[in-house]
Amino acid sequence: MNAPAPILLVAVNARYSHCSHAGRTLLANLGDLAAHAQLLEADLDVSPLQLAADILARTPRLVGFSIYLWNTGLVRESLVILQRVAPGLRIILGGPEIVTGCADHWRGLADALVCGEGEVAFRDWCQRQMNAPTWERRNVPEWIEVPRPPDPVTLDLPYDHYSDDDLRHRVAYVEATRGCPHHCLYCTSYDTGLRRFPLPVLRDAFRGLMNRGLRQFRFLDRTFNADEAHACAVLDGFLDHLDAVDTLHLELAPVRLGEGLRERLARFPPNILHLEVGVQTLNAATAR
Repeated sequence: MNAPAPILLVAVNARYSHCSHAGRTLLANLGDLAAHAQLLEADLDVSPLQLAADILARTPRLVGFSIYLWNTGLVRESLVILQRVAPGLRIILGGPEIVTGCADHWRGLADALVCGEGEVAFRDWCQRQMNAPTWERRNVPEWIEVPRPPDPVTLDLPYDHYSDDDLRHRVAYVEATRGCPHHCLYCTSYDTGLRRFPLPVLRDAFRGLMNRGLRQFRFLDRTFNADEAHACAVLDGFLDHLDAVDTLHLELAPVRLGEGLRERLARFPPNILHLEVGVQTLNAATAR
């Protein structure tokens, strides 16, 4: 039997082997509300009906979904079911598919949409809803635009919310930076700037994950080497513990492969580094 969860975070991952970093990050930054929250993970093999049943089994008041390209249809079908059988649920959506102009797609199915990095916005919305004595579903979802993304220094890291089973058998995602120093018009991070997680905090967190058995690190950074000095310092932490790492997955920009970074990459044994390296755009009008 599932324990009740007044606040339920729902992550529909592309595969079971993938852990939801977003769900764990939101959970880690709920403050005092974290004691009343749970994360429910599923993958694309679940049916909309089963997902709705799994949600209702936890008897939540508030339900938050992370919306991605791969799960939009499944989540929407589940919301149709939830709206019919549990119209009292208060539902909030966030993630990369919540962008300007999408509100009509979720009309009558969600109460709020968060556009942007949602750690603070989600916590504030949950606090307001938990304190609200009455509630009435909105036909048009409340639009919550995050005017300025949070400084990573102010965020609690999510890594304690990975279970030992996650670390042994699934892909765990980590991040050293957020955003991007460039302003390409097609990118969802074109106006967020590059923001860095503090190096001492990262070293302790990644070493803690190694000690718990994680051997495959997959970085979410849009461009891991956007700040070469920061990237080199992060890699130094892994080079000091090569016996504890099987895989390091990074996305790199070829124009930022300075001598120090190349030297560090060359020191990794064969087959550890998985690198995605590519040109973002050749159009000067978009790469402003």
